[in-house]
Amino acid sequence: MFHDTEYTKTVESLSDVRTGDAIGLFMGHRPGDLMHAHIGAAILEEGKIHLLHGAKHNGAVVLEALADVLVHDKYSGIAWIKRPIIKGAVIAPAAEIDL
Repeated sequence: MFHDTEYTKTVESLSDVRTGDAIGLFMGHRPGDLMHAHIGAAILEEGKIHLLHGAKHNGAVVLEALADVLVHDKYSGIAWIKRPIIKGAVIAPAAEIDL
């Protein structure tokens, strides 16, 4: 995802993050390795950035404040932030989606 430019674009700053952006975190045992980042989806809630991600320490997908995720020894910082590029998509209201 880091190298993709067809379907995503780079977000330059945390202050520009929107819900749905992908945030890649450097893994603690691979500092500086952009290709093997832990990836989560950004969710903005009450002015704070949260990360929806697979948390092995919890054994589930969880929603955690990004600040709380970054204190885990497992991660050593933000590697990159990418925003999906949506071309000609139509978003249906949730009530119309048959799950």
